[in-house]
Amino acid sequence: MIKTTYKANITKDGSFWFIQLPSLENVFTQARNLDEIDVMTRDVVSMMLEIPADSFDLEFIFEDGQ
Repeated sequence: MIKTTYKANITKDGSFWFIQLPSLENVFTQARNLDEIDVMTRDVVSMMLEIPADSFDLEFIFEDGQ
């Protein structure tokens, strides 16, 4: 089975990481640290698309040289 890959743009904003999914209009979240980025991104995609969190792949693009 081929999984859909969603790209997530990651930007550091103060003490938080802001996560935006450009292929999904108005879908974004944030994380307090790097370890939470995958979990928080999977959670928001899963919730918005009503699909299991393990049914897709994620590609993270860190902006601002991160």
